[in-house]
Amino acid sequence: MSFYKYANSMKLDRDKVSFIFLDRRSYAEIADAHGIATEQVYDIKYRNIYRGYTDCLGPPPKISFYSKRKEKLTDKEVRSIFLDSRARHVIARLFQISENTVRNIKNGTKGSKYTKVLKVRI
Repeated sequence: MSFYKYANSMKLDRDKVSFIFLDRRSYAEIADAHGIATEQVYDIKYRNIYRGYTDCLGPPPKISFYSKRKEKLTDKEVRSIFLDSRARHVIARLFQISENTVRNIKNGTKGSKYTKVLKVRI
């Protein structure tokens, strides 16, 4: 009888472990897609488990918690970010930007030519 570190876990095959190791999505998204614990994804990525399956794959890919945006924000997007009352991380995910960019827009240091007018109106 073997002992599994994770409740309700199953032994993963080499292909599944390789796919999980190379996947660039967030840990939670990978775990949901494969029906495993988020901690198990973490351990696969950091080679705490299944090391024999992942050694030949090179270093793990960087994981982004938001997908980076290729183009600049439009004036309309800057205005809507400035006026949005939701949490920074929610806005950042929605617009595919970093939380620091959201903070800078809300403080008026980024997109300031658009947010100065809005600060006066509010």
